[in-house]
Amino acid sequence: MVESYGAIKAFDYHSASCGMAIRAFTKDLLCCYGRSRGKYVALEPPATRITARKDVQTDWVMALTIFGKPVDLKGPFGRDAVPGDYQWASEWYELTGKLVEEGLLRPHPTSVQPGGWEGIMEGIEQLRCGQVRGKKFVYAVGE
Repeated sequence: MVESYGAIKAFDYHSASCGMAIRAFTKDLLCCYGRSRGKYVALEPPATRITARKDVQTDWVMALTIFGKPVDLKGPFGRDAVPGDYQWASEWYELTGKLVEEGLLRPHPTSVQPGGWEGIMEGIEQLRCGQVRGKKFVYAVGE
């Protein structure tokens, strides 16, 4: 699938020979350069085992701030309104819409699943069992 999106080559990270395949494709000339410190950004506060590392700068994103209103949640999830996030999200929404219309940005393939709310648990089980690859499930709820 990623090759249809423009990747030159794709490798199956589930394969035991993935590393060897990458080395063969790159003629064992692949190098990796980076800063002396890594950066880890998550959708939730990172675990202590990650934040305790001095060589990794950690941060997390509270996506709900894009609505420009306070986030009324407990613990570290609560936030004051962040007007700049709302402005950024508004501009980003317009830009991505144009990119999709022009065919420069393609959404991830979807698979509409039956069963509404009840079907979601079956889909989660399929994910756990590794039966879903290269698509996201969509469920119609409330019909």
